[in-house]
Amino acid sequence: MNAKAIEGLLFGSIVSTTLTIKTFSHGVKCLEYKGLKFLTQNPDTGNYYAALAKGGAKVTWVLYNDQYVANIIDGKLTIQKYDVDLSWLE
Repeated sequence: MNAKAIEGLLFGSIVSTTLTIKTFSHGVKCLEYKGLKFLTQNPDTGNYYAALAKGGAKVTWVLYNDQYVANIIDGKLTIQKYDVDLSWLE
């Protein structure tokens, strides 16, 4: 599974019968997969990424041990910390 597939699961273009996506009260979705958490951007937070999300961009945060390691914006993976192997997402 790559970044585009993760994005598809979180934003509804791909349906899975084996993976569970949690939706929080503020609309943020979370998928836990291969020891990582994938969280969608809350468009109501008032920051740069929220503005992108409000404008229709698909913004996803990638966390490892609850620390930000990468993001996926409109299918493009940007790795911020290289101490976690994310090569399978590319």
